[in-house]
Amino acid sequence: MKITDGEFDDAVEATRSILREVASHPDNDPEGFITYMQLSERLLAEYDLDIPYHGGPLPHILGEASRREFHEGRGLISALVVEQDSRTPSVGFY
Repeated sequence: MKITDGEFDDAVEATRSILREVASHPDNDPEGFITYMQLSERLLAEYDLDIPYHGGPLPHILGEASRREFHEGRGLISALVVEQDSRTPSVGFY
């Protein structure tokens, strides 16, 4: 999947928004995580951004989201996104 620069920026900002909400509301998931699939589904449902959870630009979006968070003095937000089975981060974690 190819996305334009504007779509990439929109996806990064939408991802940051979703992950901040996950971090601030751990009651949604007792472990305080979101799976790659759940993130993809929320990007589509809430922002009309069709970003597949496997392959494609998602690792780059997560990497950029973490870079932007770091530059604003916050932690590695991509660590909140985990694989469904292992419950550990995968591609795009850092």
